Amino acid sequence: MQGINAYIKANISELVDNEKLCYVSPNIDPKKLKNAINAFNYDGNEESILAIIDTSLMKTAKEGALITGQRLIWKDWSKVTNIELADIQSAESILKETKNDKGKVKTEEAVRVACEAETVDLVGSSTMIDYDKLAQFLNTIANDFDSYEEQAQMLPIADLNEKLKLAYLKIIVNMAFDDDGEVDGNEFTQLLELMSRLKLSHEGRMALREYMADPDVLTPESELINVIDELSPDGMRESIHISIAKDLIHIHSALTNTVTGDFDYLNKVRSALTVGDDEIELAVDAIKNDKKILDREYTDDQITASIKDLSAKAAAVGVPLGAVYLSGSVVGISAAGMTSGLATLGFGGALGLSSMATGIGTAVILGVVAYRGVKKFTQSATEEGDKRRELMLQDVIRQGQKTMHMIIEDVNSIVDQLNGAMQTQGQQNSVINKLKTMMQQYVKSMKNVSQQNMQAEANKQRLKSPEVLDVKRLEACTDKPATQKYREMVLAFYAEEEINETDKNGKESKRFVMKLQPSDSDEEMEKLGKIFETIEYRSGSNAAKQALKGAFS
Repeated sequence: MQGINAYIKANISELVDNEKLCYVSPNIDPKKLKNAINAFNYDGNEESILAIIDTSLMKTAKEGALITGQRLIWKDWSKVTNIELADIQSAESILKETKNDKGKVKTEEAVRVACEAETVDLVGSSTMIDYDKLAQFLNTIANDFDSYEEQAQMLPIADLNEKLKLAYLKIIVNMAFDDDGEVDGNEFTQLLELMSRLKLSHEGRMALREYMADPDVLTPESELINVIDELSPDGMRESIHISIAKDLIHIHSALTNTVTGDFDYLNKVRSALTVGDDEIELAVDAIKNDKKILDREYTDDQITASIKDLSAKAAAVGVPLGAVYLSGSVVGISAAGMTSGLATLGFGGALGLSSMATGIGTAVILGVVAYRGVKKFTQSATEEGDKRRELMLQDVIRQGQKTMHMIIEDVNSIVDQLNGAMQTQGQQNSVINKLKTMMQQYVKSMKNVSQQNMQAEANKQRLKSPEVLDVKRLEACTDKPATQKYREMVLAFYAEEEINETDKNGKESKRFVMKLQPSDSDEEMEKLGKIFETIEYRSGSNAAKQALKGAFS
């Protein structure tokens, strides 16, 4: 049976005539949330707020109802009424008569709530609330539930139960075996990276290794999903199912270079996961979008538009956008890093994830502000977004480093087991061979993770140089004898290419530009970045000088 939090979120919108006046977590407008917290004198954790019903005339959410898994706060005009859900014994809709100072009788709809210590009337001046349904809603809460608790509504999987995380990862292992009967090096690397993002403990990783050692006794997906459902926080079951589907699609795409939600294993487990075509499409779109976020041709305006589009799709499906980011981003960014990166675009609450560190977002915002002077001269949104990409790439590198540390810890454990096996008699050969196989897999994965980290570092260094070179600006920056030598050095890294552009009105056009060429060498990219720093390519004075030359040429 669903818990109190899930019940409230699923049913509270039925209490109002217009669903647009009922905001359900995590899709609560931040401004209205702040208004309600202040107006209702709410002193709890805002992450535990399940819903707000707005009955105010100006639609400010300063009147109506605020509800959590433990209490209902009702506000009509200046009167605030707090009710503990556990104290409710019964509720009934009534017509309440009151007299004003002149003796005039006023009749209002209300719900009379009998609590353990007192009886309170929830009087409303709004006709938008169905008081009969409200009474029925409160009676169900009183009669059908024994436990009332507040909880954050969207937690990253890294913060959930260890057994849940282990069952989650076993489903990924099952897919690897279903493909070709083994977990190859690439699949194992993907698993290690996911283990790192989910913060699986050393003991959990060793348990998963044991699970991978015998493909003949794999746990059926239905049993694993039952474990996940039993351990899922109240109200998060569907979101975790979508997250599993997203990770299955991502790992399949990493191995096939094709992002699709139509492949054998996912089709086999979809019924157990209870994800439909719309949820699969949302996951596929999110994966494609994530891979473009760090692409410098994907401007801030395009990122903003894509996130808005994803949010709209998620709302249409009836799930929070954060469901596809519970395990982090497929490009190697943690859930915290993803949340912070989007916060700089004004989407701090788009994912609805709780327990997220947002300090990185503040650093990015400050960096973006520093770049805006350059944007005025270049008319380029790409440069403005480079600081954000740099911070997000740092999170990719940080996650890679965590994975490497995790691998080293596991390798040390295997070495200890190997030394112990070599000192024993009997079945030592089979044990040693098993440990050797494990060691070989880890070594291959270390190489893969190391290469990915090197590429991420190269991409970070690449951000120090413009993706599209403004040749006239380069000439303005290297017009002195001491700097002329740098011009050819810079041009050696660029080649003319035709690119497609789309303006804000959706009109497409093509033009030829000098485009920075691919490189997996962080040393080369660092060298080029230092040249641009030396010639002060990004400085406002050089941009102004170029602009003035253009004005009089």
